[in-house]
Amino acid sequence: MKKEEVPSEVMYNHIRLWQQRGQSQKTYCQQAGIAYHVFHYWYHKYRHGQPTGNSFIQLSTSTVASSAFAECYLSNGVCIVLHQPVHADYIKTLAG
Repeated sequence: MKKEEVPSEVMYNHIRLWQQRGQSQKTYCQQAGIAYHVFHYWYHKYRHGQPTGNSFIQLSTSTVASSAFAECYLSNGVCIVLHQPVHADYIKTLAG
């Protein structure tokens, strides 16, 4: 029987909740009904910024002046510079 997969967003929310509460991981997992090894796996992914699946992640903006409309840095080190607004579907084709 295949294990049920937990969506990354659900686990990342648990990680943020755990951080806000200031509890040990073990205590939080016991109270939330989460297996410790599952939480630890997701925390490792969270800490190392490894997005799961083929989805977008939240970006932060800066006030640095630039001629570019946007810059996207991919996990493989590639930087995509956009000089005008584009549709999200276009960005998906570049990242795929």
